Amino acid sequence: QREGKQPSSPEAEASQARELQELFQEGSVEDAFERALQRQEHARYVDFLEQLCSLVQPDQWLNEEPAGLQLAVQVRMKLMYALAQQLSDKSLDEGIF
Repeated sequence: QREGKQPSSPEAEASQARELQELFQEGSVEDAFERALQRQEHARYVDFLEQLCSLVQPDQWLNEEPAGLQLAVQVRMKLMYALAQQLSDKSLDEGIF
């Protein structure tokens, strides 16, 4: 089975989120976001994108070349699309999950 399609439980998704955070903190930022994007499609309990985005200081996103946050254009576009999709799927006064 593909990693994003495994049966999920709150514990399994929390464990996967911790793995992604560790990957991010080890410097594999792009890989962590790619995996989070894949897992987010089938997430039931954890917002994987929020978990990773929360590791970045808001001003880091605004810098032209944020240290350690180089994402390929394709990954940035996928991330923006996924976040926009979350906003359109939920009203702003609802929680994502």
